[in-house]
Amino acid sequence: MGEEAGYVNKRGYRIIGFKGKIYRAHRLAWYMSKKVIPSDHEVDHINGNKDDNRLGNLRVVTKQENAMNRKLPKTSTSGILGVYWHKKQEKWHAGVKIKGKQRYLGSFSTKEEAGEARLKANRKLNFHTNHGK
Repeated sequence: MGEEAGYVNKRGYRIIGFKGKIYRAHRLAWYMSKKVIPSDHEVDHINGNKDDNRLGNLRVVTKQENAMNRKLPKTSTSGILGVYWHKKQEKWHAGVKIKGKQRYLGSFSTKEEAGEARLKANRKLNFHTNHGK
């Protein structure tokens, strides 16, 4: 087998030049398969791996739906998306951002309780099952 085309940029996306233009590989793969690049939607990597551009790992979604399938940031101190330690109150806090607005889910004695509140909100709000992993 040959080498993969293009290069992976600092954000983790594979970049490929095609017909004099630069594309992210997942959008190019979608275009080559479906003959259209969505202008008002995004092409999401279902498993969160920005360099896994197999068609089975791609889906066209709105910006909001794409945000509901985020990976856990490397900067997370709790290891749970939307859960953080509130130093002054000495409690774990949980929150969720939906449609650009932050919703407070409560403060909890344990990280696990805060995580469960966040997981419950994820289910209720139809976040992707990979969200926060």
